[in-house]
Order: sequence, then structure tokens, then C-alpha cells
Amino acid sequence: MIPTHRLRIVLTASFALIATQPALADNSYTRVDVSDSTIGFTSPGNAYGPWIYQDARAVWVQPGQGAINFEFAHQANGVVAFPTHGEYFDAGYTRDITPRLYGYVNFGYGTAYPYAKNDVHVELNYKTTPDLKLVMGGSVDFVTYYGQQTMQMLQLGPTYYYGTGDVQVRYLSQANSNAQTKIGASFAWDIIPSVRSKYTLTGLWGPQQYIVTTPGIPNALANYQGQTYTVATQQQLGRVGPQGLVWGITASGLLTHLTQATTGGPVYTGRGATLGVWSQF
Repeated sequence: MIPTHRLRIVLTASFALIATQPALADNSYTRVDVSDSTIGFTSPGNAYGPWIYQDARAVWVQPGQGAINFEFAHQANGVVAFPTHGEYFDAGYTRDITPRLYGYVNFGYGTAYPYAKNDVHVELNYKTTPDLKLVMGGSVDFVTYYGQQTMQMLQLGPTYYYGTGDVQVRYLSQANSNAQTKIGASFAWDIIPSVRSKYTLTGLWGPQQYIVTTPGIPNALANYQGQTYTVATQQQLGRVGPQGLVWGITASGLLTHLTQATTGGPVYTGRGATLGVWSQF
């Protein structure tokens, strides 16, 4: 088992930040995201029905210093044998420790399956190059599920920022109380052609865990293997001039396939979509 933990989020009593906004520094800003998602499954015996979830997230950012995030999510799972639903709350803090080093810690709590009972994510990132565009990062996650299962995960890898986007690669090592350590990898590519649009592609191979871009995805422990792919976009619709509210929409699609790690037998194939709105002020 890897050394002793997040989870994306992925990703709360989020609107609590809005009330504090007038007292914050002039250069700070708050972003609020609200989304609704559904995943349908093909599985042996049609054991999995639709999984539906809603998510609200707020982040207050103070440039050059850090950020605070809050999140609330609700998920209902139409599993034939045991349909479930639950809520999830989390809070996180990002801190710029030096001009090159910054850290992030996040605490989460789920009221029932399918969410973890509690989870902790701790992360450090270091800007390695003179232009500060290549960042090496590492994180550890400690998760406890209902039913007394536990999961620990280590992630290591670089993120490179360029003129119109960024690319991130991560090595994953994950273990839980019922399985040997498994390794995997993840990939994320943000394409930002303008300040008003953004496109994101992600891939996850090996042990599956929460993905920040699609919070609430079915999470599997290390005795399962699979692949998950997402395609997402963010479009700004508000404030075409110097005045007005900054707001827009988000949309994403998901494909995930899960198998038993020991036998290779299929567990499910899932296809999902997320629609949301966001505002920044």
C-alpha cells in the first residue's frame, strides 16, 4: 500500500462566499459553477441504471496569494440491486507559499454511498523553469468509504503552460484495503483559443477515481481497472463590452469502461453528459 488519502471533483455550501465578496480586496474575484449531469450504463444483466447528480461550486481567488473553494453535490444512483443517493460537501484552500511554490489541501465528506465517507487531498506544485511555465506537482489522497474500505493514492507529474493552453500528465499509484497496489496514468489538455472559450480533453487509464471535470463519476477502488475519457467546453456569453456580468455555459461528454482487475470481466460501460452555467464577479 502506498504511503498514507481527494478526492476532482471534483468538487459544498458554495454560495457562502458570495456574502463575503464586498469585504474582499479589489483585485479578488469569485467564480460560481452550477451543473447537472447524467450517466447511462451498459452492464452484464443491466445491473446499473442511470446515475444523476447536481453540483454547485464556488471559488474565491486572490491573485498572488491563493484561493478558497467550497462545493456541494447530490447524486442518485439507479443500481438495480441497491439504488442509493447521497450528498457531498468539501472545502479547499490553495496557498502561494513562494513565487515558485504553491500548495493545495481539500477536505470532503459524503453522507452516504456513492460518495466517500471522508477524504483528504494534499498537493504541492513547484514552477521549475525561469519562465515559470513548467510545473512539477505531486499529491496524496486518503479516502475512507462507507463499509470501512479505504483508499490511498499518489499522483506525480508535470504541467506545462503555453500561450493558448496547458497540458498535464500524471503517474498514479493507488491501493485500497481489498487489493494490491495498482498503477495508472492520467492526461489533461486545455485549449484556450480566446478569453471567451476553453476546450478540455482528459484521459484516465488504470485504477479509476473521481475526476475534477466531472464530479460524481462512479468511483472504483484499485481492484477495478478501466479507462475514462471526457471532452468539455466552457463558453463565455456575458459581458461582450466593458460593462455587465461575466457568465457563460459549460458542457461535457464522458465515456468510461470498467473491468475486474483480476479476471478482466466487464463491470460496465458508461456514457454521460453534463450541462452547467457559471459566473465570475
